[in-house]
Parts: sequence; C-alpha cells; structure tokens
Amino acid sequence: MPNDLNLSPIEALELNDTEYADDIGPNVVEDDYEPPMPYDYRQQWAENPVEWALSYAADLIRRFECGPDFYSSLDPAIIEHWVFEDYPEVRETLRYDGALDAFSVGLVRRCRMLQAAAMLVSVIVKGPVGAARPDGSVIAACNEFFPGWWSTVMTKAEWAWLAMLPGPIAELRVKWLERESFRAHDSGHRVASSRSSGWLCLDTIDEGQSGVTAYLLEREAFPVHLKFCTQERCALAVHAPAGATIESLTGWNRVALAVYGDGNKASLVLSFGFGTLSLSATDHEEVLLKFRNRLPVIYLLEGEQLLVEYEWNPIAFGREYLRLAKETRVMDGIAKLPPRLTDRLHEDTIRIERIRPAQLQKFRDTGDDESIPF
Repeated sequence: MPNDLNLSPIEALELNDTEYADDIGPNVVEDDYEPPMPYDYRQQWAENPVEWALSYAADLIRRFECGPDFYSSLDPAIIEHWVFEDYPEVRETLRYDGALDAFSVGLVRRCRMLQAAAMLVSVIVKGPVGAARPDGSVIAACNEFFPGWWSTVMTKAEWAWLAMLPGPIAELRVKWLERESFRAHDSGHRVASSRSSGWLCLDTIDEGQSGVTAYLLEREAFPVHLKFCTQERCALAVHAPAGATIESLTGWNRVALAVYGDGNKASLVLSFGFGTLSLSATDHEEVLLKFRNRLPVIYLLEGEQLLVEYEWNPIAFGREYLRLAKETRVMDGIAKLPPRLTDRLHEDTIRIERIRPAQLQKFRDTGDDESIPF
C-alpha cells in the first residue's frame, strides 16, 4: 500500500483504492475472496490509549521539529492541541477512561526528555545547528534522562562514546547533520515548491479592492495529489499578480518582520521569501497558528499552479515574531529590532489583506481519478 509522511493512514488507504482499483479484471473470480475489513484507526489505541497518544505526539514532534530553537521553545500544550486536532476521538477516549491527566503528565515528561536530547546534540554538533545554549533546567534534565552523558560529552573524546549514544540523541544527531549538509550551496535556500496544471479552481475572486485576498483551504478538501506535497493541515490560495514567475516566487526562503505604512499608521508585518509575500502578523495571527512547520501558499498562475512552502514554525520562532509584531513600536519608519529579524518590502510584494474560506468549483487531480464519472 503506498504511503507517505504527508498522508494519514486513512488518506493512504484512499489513494490505494484509487490507484489500484483496476488491478483485478472483471473476469477474475476467487471463491475464497473476502472483502477487506473497513479501516478503523481507533483499534490502534484500544489497548493503551495513553501510550498510543504519547507515541503519536512524539511522531508529531519528530515530523515538525526544525532544530535547537524548536526544542528550546517546545510547549507540551501545543503538542497536545495538535494530537487532539488530528484525532479528536482520542480526547474523548482518554476522558472516558479518566486518563487525560496521565497523558498530559506523560507528554510533559516526554518533551523534557527530548529537550535534553536536543541540548546534548547541540553540544555534539559544533556548527550552525548547535546554536542553542544550555541552561540549568535543561542540564538537570540531561542528568535525569541520560545520566552521565553530559559530563561524558563535555570531557571525553568523541570517538570514545559516539557509537554508544542513546537512541533519541543518536537519531537527532544524524537528522541534524543530514539537514545541515543540504545547506552547502545557495540553491539549498530556495523555497520548496511543487507545480501542477490545476489542483483546484476557486469559485470567487475579489476584484477592485486594495491588497490581495488569500483563500484558506482545509486539508479535508485537498485533492489527493496535493496531500503528497505538504504535511500541513491547510494552505493559502492566492491569485498571483501579472508578471509573477516561478523564479520570483521561490527565490529565497526567509521569514522576517518588515515595516508597512507611514507615520502613525506604520506597523510590523510578516515578510516571506525576502519580501515576496507579506501579511499582517496581528490581523491574521489565528490563521498563522494553524500551520506547524511551513506556510504553504498555492499561487494560481495563468495556466499553472505552484505550491510554495515558506519557512514558518510557530514553536521555533513564529510565536516570538507575533509577539514582537504586537509589542514593538515603529518610529519614523524604523523598528528597533536585530537586523537578522528585519526585512524590506518592495513595490511588487504580494500584500495579503484578507483571508477568507476557499469556495471551490471543482478539483482536477492529475491522474486516472478524472475518468471516474462521479
């Protein structure tokens, strides 16, 4: 059965049915054939829902982490919200069993253990990915979950202990080193993107208004092939302005704060892709917090559609950017922020003013799905 980290088990099953429905011809008869049992993921947590939920929470952290800053800001409450957002039935099961508190306590402990592992990896990997600085509580967690390893890593040669690293530390070390290797060339800083001849068709287009309207598309409405392109639960769809090209929309992957407006009306907005796209951090905070590790934007170009995934991780830095946008005063067009956090908008910046629910006319999957007459 085909599967992908971007698909839930149910979605993978649906794709399997779509792709392989014609494998068995109409003349093939098997007397002992029994139809497959309907998939019910609730069976997976029937024996021990707490452990299942903790395992799924760890998988979410593994899937959406982006380095030391993510772990230093890791908030169990956010991960718990993600778990119940993906599987609301789990909350009801845990509440019915009187196990909600046990799950919450276990999740806090799991997050502390992963923070300790990440801190040790930050010390081991002496490079850009090891930028975090340890504090007393994290060192204490290191000694709690990985006794003796803090002093071992700090005092002994790497060859003496590298092959014996505990599993969580070894996994993060390999993952971060592999991620760092992709940054060897400038091309590694381009925005991740995918192209299609037509994933979707919007039913409504705002015209004659200032700024651009973005349309919020929920994952349940994604065409099957779009689900392979992003792990996020929703995406923004935007009609790209005339003259926009794939190169201009994917030039550089950076998110920062930028000043928009003049005089007393000046404020800080979020800038994605070195000023390619911007939107208000305060007006659209609720939507921005829906995303976990990327901001997927589907640009509707003439004759083509382009999915661009801009850098955006609320746990690692996003919530801090939102706080700075609210609290930082703009004086004479200048905001007193570190240069690494600031950006400049330009004349062709796509400025999103409004975000509305997507009204779709139809979906057009690139595959045999279109031949199905219903």
